[in-house]
Formats: sequence, structure tokens, C-alpha cells
Amino acid sequence: MAVFTLEYETCESVRDAHVLVTLFEGQSEQRRLKSDAAIIAYKFSVQGLTQIQLQTYVAFYDARSGAYETFTWEDPLGATVTVRFVPETFIYRHDKGTYSLSWEFKVVN
Repeated sequence: MAVFTLEYETCESVRDAHVLVTLFEGQSEQRRLKSDAAIIAYKFSVQGLTQIQLQTYVAFYDARSGAYETFTWEDPLGATVTVRFVPETFIYRHDKGTYSLSWEFKVVN
């Protein structure tokens, strides 16, 4: 399994729970957990990349076939987690000779 070791400037952790919400007449609702496992995702960005540096990120993404293949990554708390790219979040921009890139991972349980 591949390991993601490329640099990033910012990393946001997004945590949520598997909650099933059933709506009833009169605006009342019932909530229950579908699973005890949390939904964990990470949002990243990096700026000031050269074209060659950007190509390294793109090559890693393409080698995973985007959101298809899982890989491991060490989160900011030091835990090694299995993740995959979130579809349609790998976005790069070109501005006056440098590139910026943003992407998201989702933890795979």
C-alpha cells in the first residue's frame, strides 16, 4: 500500500457521526446512530508550488486513480490511518508562475 508523505501547509480535520434522521409530521424528528465509528475527513492546501512540485502531487493522485485506491498517511496526532482521496476535491490553480493545490482525504474504516 502506498504512503502519502508529500508536504502541505494547512490541514483541517473534520469529524462527524453516522446519524440517521427520520422526520415526522409536525416537524418532530428521531435520531439514531447508524454506526459507532466516526466519519473522519481531512482538508489540505499548499501554495507556492513550482510546476515540477505540482507534477509530483498529480503523479501520486493519478497513481491511486483518484478516489479509487486507498493509501496510508500519518495524521497530525501521529496515528497512521488508511485514507483515500475524496472525489472532485483535488484542485490546483496557477497564478503568476506558481501553483496552489487543495485536496481532501477520507478515513476508510
